[in-house]
Amino acid sequence: MKKNSLLVIIIGLVLVLSACMSGNAGDTGKSEGGGKSSETKDLIVATLSDATKLDPHLGTDIPSANIYHGRIYEGLVYQDKNMEIQPLLATSWEKLDDLTWEFTLRENVKFHDGTDFTAEAVKRTIERVLDEKTASARANLFEMITEVKVINDHKVQLITEYPYAPLLANLSHYASGIISPTAIDSGKEIAQNPVGTGPYKLANWKIGQEIKLEQFDKYWGKQSGLKTITFKVIPEDSTRVAMVETGRPTLQTRFQ
Repeated sequence: MKKNSLLVIIIGLVLVLSACMSGNAGDTGKSEGGGKSSETKDLIVATLSDATKLDPHLGTDIPSANIYHGRIYEGLVYQDKNMEIQPLLATSWEKLDDLTWEFTLRENVKFHDGTDFTAEAVKRTIERVLDEKTASARANLFEMITEVKVINDHKVQLITEYPYAPLLANLSHYASGIISPTAIDSGKEIAQNPVGTGPYKLANWKIGQEIKLEQFDKYWGKQSGLKTITFKVIPEDSTRVAMVETGRPTLQTRFQ
């Protein structure tokens, strides 16, 4: 038991050093300003399991969420390391009354397919997750919303059936990722063809082997120093550890 504990500690230290050398891999670019880091790198992430669906409304597993949450998709808000709600695709919000929340949306934001991010995208996304045909296991997070009212391109109101204080927390969940309306209308399976506003877009998916993400060059925020992120499926624990020990630019995912 003591030997196993020591091994875990050593591996943890190696992973921290790898993360630092890889240019703050956890930074997916929440701050404004645009542009890219002057130094770009490629990161390989060793993961136990492959993703199942890259659709925030249908995905229920952590390996999938590790791929798309905050990387491919973004929500109106997010929770920082202190679990505080922070602006993301919404720059501000106001509770107009017990049932009405009004959000001011970020301007000059593009989806990966070139579609403009507007209040209509918020409306279509929430309507999709609540649609019985979608059969989303996460619909309960938004079931209190009775109407999404578009005020203008950059202002939207969420009207709830009853007062619901945790709404912002629900909107920070990975299931709240905003999807391109063009992608929704395309008829393509979102699960294999994700289109969000995040700093990375899907480059390639070899089922059961790896998923490669590449920087989205029209991302509204500050990019990290990582040009690509490749999630390699390595089921064997010893192999994942060996990849780190041999000095490859590799991290293990925090959640398996």
